[in-house]
Amino acid sequence: MAAADFAITLTRYRELAGLTQYQLADLAQTSSSSVCRWEAGKVLPKRKNAELLDKAVTAKGKLFAAWRTAAGGSAFPDWGVDVAELEGASLAVEWVSPLSVVPGLLQSPKYARLVFEEGQPFFPEKELDRLAKLRCERLEQLPDLRVTAVFPVSALTSAPQDERAEQSAHLLRLMDTGRVRVLLIPEGTLLVSLPSPLMVFRLRDGSTVATSEHATGNIVYREGGGLPRLLELVKRFMQSALPHRESRNVLEKLP
Repeated sequence: MAAADFAITLTRYRELAGLTQYQLADLAQTSSSSVCRWEAGKVLPKRKNAELLDKAVTAKGKLFAAWRTAAGGSAFPDWGVDVAELEGASLAVEWVSPLSVVPGLLQSPKYARLVFEEGQPFFPEKELDRLAKLRCERLEQLPDLRVTAVFPVSALTSAPQDERAEQSAHLLRLMDTGRVRVLLIPEGTLLVSLPSPLMVFRLRDGSTVATSEHATGNIVYREGGGLPRLLELVKRFMQSALPHRESRNVLEKLP
């Protein structure tokens, strides 16, 4: 998508919002001359401007996705994707992992602190506390996001008792909100078909992308690429996990 294509999208969303160029400029904290240039397709706005424009016309991430496509040739780059951006642009995420760790979005304070301490043993205490705090606040910053998490029960049973008890109670509270589904994979289940965590994002614009972790970063799979195979893999893992109610029973019985 070229600048001209973004211009068409911007104009359409502005008109749907019932705004003039002057009104949009005021809401997006920019000048009317800049809006005029962007709608003329002469130049693309900067990233911050694109975010403000999306918010001003209530595009719910769709205008920003169009900007990303125009700026870099795709809505999200294939490598080094910013997972936080995907989370913010999504209505739902399915997190499937063979690793014995609770997904970051669902971690409790003590559990998150333990994970960072194990992963970054040389970090100062204050930095570990800061990182754990930021991780535990993330889900609150995404009030519209619904999460389905599939991971081994050993992510809990392998943790020390204090961390295990706090994390189990935290998951139960999240499940009570209706936003979070937890599907635990029983101990002893073979997970050879999935070597690394996989996340499937259901974006606000109606599209679906998946990311998997690699040594050099996260690789993105889109519709028309390897996405169908990964979605089938996610389905198989969900089928091998305990149902939501049974997973809840396991959490309630953990010491």
